[in-house]
Amino acid sequence: MHLFKRKYDFSAHFVLWLLTYVRHVRHSLRDLKRSTMASWFNVMTLSVCLSVPAALYTLSKNTVNLAHVKHEATLIQLYLYDSSDQKQHNQLMQLLEKNSKIQRIRYISKADALIEFEREMDISNVQSMLGSNPLPAMLEVLPVVDLDSLEAIAELSSELRQHPQVEAARLNMNVLLKIYRMADLLTMLLLSFSLLLAVVVILVIYNTIRLCLIQQHRQISVMRLVGATISFIQRPFLYLSIWYGFLSGSFAWLCVNGMTHFVVYKAAFLRLLPEAYVAVSLTFGDWVRLVMLAILISLFATMLALKRYFKQQEDL
Repeated sequence: MHLFKRKYDFSAHFVLWLLTYVRHVRHSLRDLKRSTMASWFNVMTLSVCLSVPAALYTLSKNTVNLAHVKHEATLIQLYLYDSSDQKQHNQLMQLLEKNSKIQRIRYISKADALIEFEREMDISNVQSMLGSNPLPAMLEVLPVVDLDSLEAIAELSSELRQHPQVEAARLNMNVLLKIYRMADLLTMLLLSFSLLLAVVVILVIYNTIRLCLIQQHRQISVMRLVGATISFIQRPFLYLSIWYGFLSGSFAWLCVNGMTHFVVYKAAFLRLLPEAYVAVSLTFGDWVRLVMLAILISLFATMLALKRYFKQQEDL
């Protein structure tokens, strides 16, 4: 009987605890709706601050992908021995097509290589001048390796070089290094703007919560007199900051994706982008990370404001 009473008391306390938290969540949402203009102004301000680093992140990804599509920077050229015949070339192609790291293979015969050389150099009758075709047959291999892994691309090039029919393998490392440096520059800009705008978000949330505390000073004083704990008083403000973080992060995600698709649509309409290019936008996982980051920053600013307020009350 005593054990049953203990279980009953535990369940009753749990239900009471849950109802208290639900009431605080509803109370914080009601406070958010009550001050419509000020609340949505803060949400929009936070959304703009979060949109800038998110837009830079999207820009860096699209820049790298555009450079890859336009210049095929990771293209590996395999020069084949003149002693190998067409049958051996076909066998090598069939073997490479089974490699999961390779996306596309293009075979260029000696004759086709000479035609392309004459077209690029704007000359003709090279073979008649030299007496023979000096260019070897080759394979152009486009890997499926992510551009973020330069070591993996170089490793694949070395692996392909080991085939008996391959005389040499060429990878344009200069183009790759330029793309990586450009991506590193965008990453530095992303981090710099993220730090600056995180400070702006903290200041906005801190000032907002401080004003809420000043407005509810009498109510908080009465609650302290009747025995309410500090954690109980802080809870609605913490939930309010969570709402700020959730809404601002969601709006920032929507804004960045909307701008990305609009810019890509306009660029494609004006034929500024290659047909094979696929735009990179923020994914659902990016939305989760952006919202969590916004909530953490908002909670941090709220805790600072609450700590300072109660410290000032104790000093009085």
